Amino acid sequence: MYFSESDSAYVISKVEARLGGFGDDRVAFGSILDVEKIPSGWAVLDGINRHIVFVDRDLNPLRIVGGAGEGPGEFQAPGQLAMVGDTIAVLEMGSGGRVSYIGPQGNFLRVSGHVGHPVGSIAVHPDSGRFYPILAREHYLMRVTGDEDPRQIARVPAIFLPEIKGSADIAETPNLVAVTEDGTVHVLDGEHLALVSYDGSDDTGGRIALLPMEARNRLLEERSQTGKTFGGYELLLEQTVTRLDPLADGRLFARVRYRASEGYVLDPGSMTATPIVVSLADWRQRVVYFDGRLLVLGGGLTPELVLATTELAPHPKTGEEGR
Repeated sequence: MYFSESDSAYVISKVEARLGGFGDDRVAFGSILDVEKIPSGWAVLDGINRHIVFVDRDLNPLRIVGGAGEGPGEFQAPGQLAMVGDTIAVLEMGSGGRVSYIGPQGNFLRVSGHVGHPVGSIAVHPDSGRFYPILAREHYLMRVTGDEDPRQIARVPAIFLPEIKGSADIAETPNLVAVTEDGTVHVLDGEHLALVSYDGSDDTGGRIALLPMEARNRLLEERSQTGKTFGGYELLLEQTVTRLDPLADGRLFARVRYRASEGYVLDPGSMTATPIVVSLADWRQRVVYFDGRLLVLGGGLTPELVLATTELAPHPKTGEEGR
């Protein structure tokens, strides 16, 4: 099955606030890796400085917590934020996959046990706190819940996935995981550009849905050509898929760079993919948060955070995309 691309797209309707960037002395970001919405505003993960910047709903800085180190409330390699109720889980992506929990005001709460393997991506169920980490390319997931033994979830065999000649195994493409509130686990297979969804309570069953055909074919062809251009050196390739986040209504935001689109909102129910169009003529940041209405851009040479509202509009035609 393929997702069908919607005739509509999410576009920026109004820029609400900015923070950081050249000349803004309120805060200096080293990098902007992840953003999560919290009751008081936003939590922004700065990977270079290894701390979290708390800002209010208008992006005014409130406090900075964390820092480099191995002690309580300190981080070695923070790479991702996740919400468990009002608690912020800070996921370290290095060996062991340590998870630190921080309260909504930035107070340190506890550190979880290590997952035990290098972690490529991880999701936390928003209610139960159950972990769904991706640990290896050989398996999508190894589910870890309390004292239960880890259970591996086998990857979908490539024979079941249509492929573009020469595009497979070009790069160490990421597999990303997200879990929606109903407990459904979704894995975005970065190599095959397929969304694999299954009931988180079972080890079998599920559904494979490929990204929209035109986008998927183009991305895989570009990946193949890039691999040939660089002689197959994996480290020189830019990753196509970099985020997978659940939305409150059961849909998913997937950051997939394609033409003027910075990502899709994937609806597993209707099998539609609605693009998020951000003109690179105006923006140099990447999409780091999207909830179906609010969009946060972050990054740039002098990292800046931009908060904007979006609206659904007719999909821009080729040549009108601002690239």
